[in-house]
Amino acid sequence: CVRAARFGGVMTRLANVGDGLVASLAPDVTVCPCEHVTRATLDAAIAGGCANLTALQDATRCGTGPCGGAVCEESAARLIALAATGTNNIDLEAARERGIAVCNLRDYCTASVVQLVMGTLLLLTHKLREYDALVRSGAWQRGEQFCLLDYPIRELVGRRLGIVGYGTLGRGVARAARAFGMEVLVANRPGGTPVPGRVDLDELLAAVDVPLIAGSGTNDTSSLNISVTPVD
Repeated sequence: CVRAARFGGVMTRLANVGDGLVASLAPDVTVCPCEHVTRATLDAAIAGGCANLTALQDATRCGTGPCGGAVCEESAARLIALAATGTNNIDLEAARERGIAVCNLRDYCTASVVQLVMGTLLLLTHKLREYDALVRSGAWQRGEQFCLLDYPIRELVGRRLGIVGYGTLGRGVARAARAFGMEVLVANRPGGTPVPGRVDLDELLAAVDVPLIAGSGTNDTSSLNISVTPVD
């Protein structure tokens, strides 16, 4: 933790991208790695920097990174920079009250998320785990015909995908789903202004084969009442 006289920052989820951001900062910036930022964490950072964050380690799961427990001189937190997209591990209201800016990363893992969604769909609809287990057990080798028919396979073509949250990730999944021949429905924001071409959430859930929530973890999205019936 570089000693700082004017400026302090709290960095969360330090990974490769976080390391790069730290390297680009001016030498008078104090960085305190932290996984969860609470009111207590912020007050500690404002009051005394990394040493106080260390004292709160058990309560907040915060560490001191390169600080080694040393007190950062006159540290004052001014920025919380997340090396991730979600901000649900930050007490945004507490940061706002203390005049601390919060920034996150956007659009950095869209392709990975899209591939994960489509890969999971194929895993479930084509029973890949089940058939993999049968092949490994020798069932295919012992079979009397060219294929196994133990589990039904459902094609994605013609299936309906319902997307709740039509931002960068939602649009990315929609493009991939259409390439597989799926029909895509998009939900209106609950409580928001209806958008032409979209449907209300209740209507969407009643019509789709696969619902996908691609929104941020906020108080609004955590209270969504979504109930679906699994289909084999």
